[in-house]
Amino acid sequence: MANQKSNQNKNKKAGNNRPNSQNQKPQNSNRSASAASASKPTATAPIAPRPNPTVLPKPTATATRPVASGGDKKLTPKQQAALKRQATRRRNQYIAIGLIALVTIGAIGLIIAVLNQPTKFELSNTVLADNAAARIPDKTSVDERFTMGASDAPITVTEYGDFQCPACRQFEENNGSNFKNDYVKTGKVKFVFQTWAFLDQNSAYKESHVAAEAAYCAADQKRFWDFHNALYTNQLPENTGKLTADRMKQMAAQLQLNPGDFNKCLDSGKYRQTVNDDATKVIQKGVTATPSFAIDGQLVTAGGKASPGTINSYDDLKAAVDKALAAKK
Repeated sequence: MANQKSNQNKNKKAGNNRPNSQNQKPQNSNRSASAASASKPTATAPIAPRPNPTVLPKPTATATRPVASGGDKKLTPKQQAALKRQATRRRNQYIAIGLIALVTIGAIGLIIAVLNQPTKFELSNTVLADNAAARIPDKTSVDERFTMGASDAPITVTEYGDFQCPACRQFEENNGSNFKNDYVKTGKVKFVFQTWAFLDQNSAYKESHVAAEAAYCAADQKRFWDFHNALYTNQLPENTGKLTADRMKQMAAQLQLNPGDFNKCLDSGKYRQTVNDDATKVIQKGVTATPSFAIDGQLVTAGGKASPGTINSYDDLKAAVDKALAAKK
């Protein structure tokens, strides 16, 4: 009995020293059960079928965006009104862009048409009322192309002028007709115009020279005075680059000069040196401004003007001419 109890106690002690296989068995059984439960579908958690890759999932209601028509969701009246306003604004923008394009194209076309249209000059006061006044007999010692009046007139009045000169134009417009009527047509004065191209001396365009050369070319066709008057009547601001050879040709054509002869004369520079020589002679004479006047070669200074040959008014010129005529009697 004692031996049995002692063996039993030994067995108990030995059992305490062995690994607790009973405790591990439940753990292994729990793992096997978990694996088995994971591999076998249960009634409460069915396996979802795999999606067909060719069929897209139907969008949920929250992902659906409203469209105007044929969409998944009907637009509200407010949304429809907003879309209409947007379409109206877009249509108005297209209309505005179209109108701007049409106006721009029209404006460009108008500008091109205007630029290509020949210049129309004012010629109503340019042609001499009495062309006979410009016919000078061959006996005159002055170049008849730039002279008007009787060759045997008691005195000769010379005007020095630049075709760009505003004061020269004013004299021609305000007093030219009066001077011709009072002195030239009555046989008292032989009138000479002497070109002096100087206002373009600091300009690259040389418009005074171009105009003077054109006037000489017109004089070849006995039309100097008509061209002289047309230049002043249609005068442009000084040195703007607009008084070109083409403008001179258009003016000559409207005056019905022979275009072939005139254009050839101007393009060849036939009178370029002559115009330069004229300027030198005028400066050597002591002229410093335009218009200036000389009577029988003597510069007229009247009205307290400092520049030789200049006058304050037509009355000053009349007084000087009348004094010279009185001295001839």
